[in-house]
Amino acid sequence: MLSIRRNPPQITVLSEIIFQPGKSVNINSMIETLMFIFNYDIFISQNGKITYYHIGSYLKMKGTIELLVHLVMVCLNVGTVMLNSVYERRKEIKILSMIGLNPMHTSLIFVSCFFDKLNSLKSGYVES
Repeated sequence: MLSIRRNPPQITVLSEIIFQPGKSVNINSMIETLMFIFNYDIFISQNGKITYYHIGSYLKMKGTIELLVHLVMVCLNVGTVMLNSVYERRKEIKILSMIGLNPMHTSLIFVSCFFDKLNSLKSGYVES
């Protein structure tokens, strides 16, 4: 027969340990053991100074200058494509303004065409 426990087992987790090592103990090897094996944060008080040891992480970015060059080139390319699209459709812009379309609406038509071309590039098919 299967018995069910009414009281679950109690688990105790250490939150901090305070100790004073002897004079012959190598403190650096103790720090390495506590940090790397047990993943503890360590505070050491020596000569009126507190030192904090812990394992952390950091983000190091390399190549940001090279990335900036490519970003500028992409922006110039996008600007050239948009300007070329406006030059190609000058008659269309004049017709739209003659029928009373706001200049903001006209510019939004070109921006939407640009995003449509980007979206079609993702799918591998370009419409003209």
